[in-house]
Amino acid sequence: MRKVSAERGVVCRTKRHLFIDKSLAVKSLHPAAAYSLRVIFIFYTPPVCSKNTGGLFMSKYKFKLDARTMALMSLLIACEIVLSRFCSVNTHGVKLGFSFIPAALCGIILGPVPAGIVCALSDFLGAMLFPFGPYHPGFTLTAFAMGFTYGFFLYELHEYSGKQIFLRVFAVSLINSLVFGLLVNTLWVSQLYGSKTYFGWFMFRLTTEYAIQIPLRTLVIPLFVPLARRLFAMYRKAN
Repeated sequence: MRKVSAERGVVCRTKRHLFIDKSLAVKSLHPAAAYSLRVIFIFYTPPVCSKNTGGLFMSKYKFKLDARTMALMSLLIACEIVLSRFCSVNTHGVKLGFSFIPAALCGIILGPVPAGIVCALSDFLGAMLFPFGPYHPGFTLTAFAMGFTYGFFLYELHEYSGKQIFLRVFAVSLINSLVFGLLVNTLWVSQLYGSKTYFGWFMFRLTTEYAIQIPLRTLVIPLFVPLARRLFAMYRKAN
């Protein structure tokens, strides 16, 4: 077993166990999986850790599902449904709009897990209440992954400088658009609409949707950092 001092965030690793900050235990992991998790934790160091003594992974990040958090998440879910269903261009296989803004704000203010929940519930409730074509559960799973990625990269984004803000927003826009949006969601689209093959839908969505969405997200999200800073201050003060 190897231990790192408590000031740096305790990471205790045995052959098949990984303990992080004594509060998160991932049991019965394969050694390769445990090593991969450690690499991810070391790579991602949010600003709240840099202010302390070098904790590895969100050492002070706490997700408490209280009334204020639920109210804020509900508001963001409602905003995302409105933007996605009524303020976006929705056609078979292609979607253009600003529904990513509530997800990014949730990621900045509340972190990965709440942002993933907000995106997943927004997709599910929007599909049930205001459907555009048949429902596919794969889109909801992808929505959670995209929301989690927003929180992973953007949590407390307002604490960074301008260049770091741009790089983080560009990275999360690229990952969400190309990996989850284009590679994964195109699979669900090809399953729902058989008019094109997977490769046909891939090229069609790449040239029509994501050629616009990647630069749009990269340019728009930083504009909402001041609003996120105010909301974050209000949320922390209330808690």
